[in-house]
Amino acid sequence: MPTLLYITTSPRGDYSISRQLGHAAVEAWKARNPEGRIIERDLAKTPLTFVDFDWIAGAYTPPEHHNENHKKAIALSDELVAEVVAADEIVVATPMYNFAVPAALKAWIDHVVRAGKTFRYTAAGGPEGLLAGKNKR
Repeated sequence: MPTLLYITTSPRGDYSISRQLGHAAVEAWKARNPEGRIIERDLAKTPLTFVDFDWIAGAYTPPEHHNENHKKAIALSDELVAEVVAADEIVVATPMYNFAVPAALKAWIDHVVRAGKTFRYTAAGGPEGLLAGKNKR
């Protein structure tokens, strides 16, 4: 069954143009995939943490060396990564603030771009994505 991850970021609810466009994209996806599953992540309602020392330690050390602070720091990150991994397609509906994405979307990106989970470093030292096959729209 195809799965769509729908990410929204605007705190403006129904007044948000980006949410209106995102909903239209989701409806079009549902029309093409009537049996599909939608995972919805509203970043305006999800309390996201920012990368800090415990997050870095949790993300870059083996799980058997995690302490409770590490586990707590990356628990949400693990959940967000699992949503990305489960998705066949992703729709991101976001406004633009000061010519950039909102801080909540940047925090989400920081949580899901994880070495060993969503990308790896090649022998040459460059990054290589681990989630091949995701459709981009």
